Amino acid sequence: MAYDAYVLVMTQDTSIVNDPLADGWNQQQRYYWNTLGKYWQAMHQNDQLAANALGQLGIPTDANIIVIAHGNSDRIGNKGDTLEIYPPDFARFIKILTPAGPPRRIFIDACQVNHAIFAAKVVTEMKETDSNHWSQTTVYGHEGPVCGQVPNFQGEGNGDWRYLGPNRAS
Repeated sequence: MAYDAYVLVMTQDTSIVNDPLADGWNQQQRYYWNTLGKYWQAMHQNDQLAANALGQLGIPTDANIIVIAHGNSDRIGNKGDTLEIYPPDFARFIKILTPAGPPRRIFIDACQVNHAIFAAKVVTEMKETDSNHWSQTTVYGHEGPVCGQVPNFQGEGNGDWRYLGPNRAS
């Protein structure tokens, strides 16, 4: 089974921005930071402006979103501190990015210490700030080298992705 996916490249590192998806993904669109970054800045200035602008990207309700970035247990973005995205802002950004409704799944592919700690913190943020909005969304984390192919999703409990919550089973 192939899964449709919308890819958010939340880094400017040219060594990973074009990492391919494994054959089990059907990429619908890939958004790079040169586009996303404009809306990231708008989000910090005026949520409505960001929501209006991001709505034009066309990520549908119930989409699968894949995030590609460098990361650690506290943040994702670039190596170093030139782009830092922390869990509260990440959850807010995804919510603004999907004004028609929440995504079905969010897959966070970032190099990290410990297994998918950043993704687990995103789940905590979702539960604490707006659990009703995220009630139909599941979050998966992956750790390891970011350079290379984004692994397939083979369902809950299979493959390279670790289910981290918060709600619906796949």
